[in-house]
Amino acid sequence: ELRRRVGYVSQRPVGIEATVAADLAFARGVGEGALGEAEQRALLERLGLGELDHARRFDGLSGGEQQRVALVRSL
Repeated sequence: ELRRRVGYVSQRPVGIEATVAADLAFARGVGEGALGEAEQRALLERLGLGELDHARRFDGLSGGEQQRVALVRSL
């Protein structure tokens, strides 16, 4: 039970080679339902990334943006 509630975000996060939207949807996992755009936007806004274009590739983000997207994934 505890393992399900603990997340880990490394100093240098690794994302899938896709868009931010695809990366967040992948993190949700198969069978748990995809995050809708509104849900993704709300989570990104909580970490100061509300204006981030979902169509941008994860590997094209700055290091800080990648870390914040990784935090959203872990949430």
